[in-house]
Amino acid sequence: MEFLQVRFHESRPVIIDDHEQGKTNLVIELAGGLHTISLGGNGSVFNPLQQTVFINNTTVVTPYVVSFT
Repeated sequence: MEFLQVRFHESRPVIIDDHEQGKTNLVIELAGGLHTISLGGNGSVFNPLQQTVFINNTTVVTPYVVSFT
């Protein structure tokens, strides 16, 4: 298993490969590999609209970090 943290200035659902799988600013456990990340819910507009990343060799202490602004 791998670990991801999606950073954003407010709490929002995290959408991974078209499925809600956690909340922003918390560590999310997921399978390694290529994933498309976006944010869900209502609230502030964010950029970019989505990010595609390859997640590998992470730990709960050192997750892969994706930031939206």
